[in-house]
Amino acid sequence: ECQWSASATGNWLSFTPPMTGQGPGNISFEALPNRSLQARTADVVVSGQRVTLSQSAATCSIAVTPTTLAVGPEATEARLHIAAEDFCSWSASSQLSWLTFGSASNGTGSFELVVNIAPNSGSQRAGTINVAGTQVNVSQREAAPACQISLSPASGSTAASGGSLTIEVTAASACTWSVSTSESWITSKPSGGTGSG
Repeated sequence: ECQWSASATGNWLSFTPPMTGQGPGNISFEALPNRSLQARTADVVVSGQRVTLSQSAATCSIAVTPTTLAVGPEATEARLHIAAEDFCSWSASSQLSWLTFGSASNGTGSFELVVNIAPNSGSQRAGTINVAGTQVNVSQREAAPACQISLSPASGSTAASGGSLTIEVTAASACTWSVSTSESWITSKPSGGTGSG
């Protein structure tokens, strides 16, 4: 009976012994996963006879989280997690000047993408950025209104012997204020506060 031996032209094929024999027999082998975007082929050679094997290209599945960002009016940064195999490439793009990237906007494999969000001085706004084909929605709250503080009364007087005067402060609850005097003979309590007082 004829003797034979088996070999492969591709290192992604792994044989299960025996790789040699005499007469009829079976050859067992495994194909390793294809971690490439290119299909590939290899030959199994048995005593000069060839069998060509082909393996499909890998596919890229890229996940981006989160896909919704909601932030306040102040300047801030947000982070998006890109999960991808190390052979998968991705890119990020923005058409809005207030949404930019603080780190690389393209790469390969998993990555933490930094999104810089500029301060908002106007009304609420919303926009989108595209990351690896995934749309990420960004909303930013409107700017806080400017603090308006009023004092009552606007003027006052005391006797030569001294005295006290109460001034009412009217302000929104989020507004802070402080008290200062231009003369050393005037003192105040409290020295500041938040909201009306």
